[in-house]
Amino acid sequence: MKLLLVGGDRRFIYLRDLLRRDGHEVSAFGLGDDVPLEKAASGARACILPLPALDREGNIPCPLSGKGVSPALLRSALDPDCAVFAGKAEGLRSLFPKVRDYYQEEALLYLNASITAEGALRCLMDALPITLREGRFLVTGGGRIGLELCRRLRALGADTACLCRSALSLVRAAELGVRAIRDPDGELWTADAIINTVPSPILGQNELSLTRPDVFLLELASPPYGFDMGAAGRLGRAVSVASGIPGRYAPKSAAGAIHTALRNMLTEL
Repeated sequence: MKLLLVGGDRRFIYLRDLLRRDGHEVSAFGLGDDVPLEKAASGARACILPLPALDREGNIPCPLSGKGVSPALLRSALDPDCAVFAGKAEGLRSLFPKVRDYYQEEALLYLNASITAEGALRCLMDALPITLREGRFLVTGGGRIGLELCRRLRALGADTACLCRSALSLVRAAELGVRAIRDPDGELWTADAIINTVPSPILGQNELSLTRPDVFLLELASPPYGFDMGAAGRLGRAVSVASGIPGRYAPKSAAGAIHTALRNMLTEL
């Protein structure tokens, strides 16, 4: 089957190799060695877009070639019956009503959470003047990434609390042996680091004013983020933004996770 990859970071270089090993004919646009889009798209039965599929300007991101691609331009280049797969595909549905979102695949979500948690540990080790075993940590969010990070911190012997919103997350966090909490106030002053995994405001001016001046704030979520960036700046609290860890920290492993999700989806064509 001929596949077209459009855009993407280093993950898509590795993904191209994995798909070729599966026996597919794979062309690419936006990976730095481009042929014209119309030529690359000719005969493609499926088009695979990045994770996330669109940048803030609404274009398909092509960081390796320096500029994005308009979704409308891509649609004009594709055969009408070409299947489209994308990560976080909501913004594409007006042009590609049948687009399939591979980021909804449970296997990818699980693997991405594992890679993100491992990358977060690396960020913490690089930033803190103590070992993780000696540290006291507050993780905001009891989703896949938050709980996986809590699990790894506890395995290292770190004192860890998890701020959860749902009853199920509270139960799961408690089962990991961490302090499962609904109110962060009692943990803020004692935390050596606070790691946010929730892409919505969690810690604002009031909460951040209760943290130590030397606290390390690590942001793992996408905008609008969990930390109030303006409040953090006013209080002199630096926030390290580490969104998109899989693609930066372990692009080959992250490509393998996307490949796992796509392999089953492609068999349905």
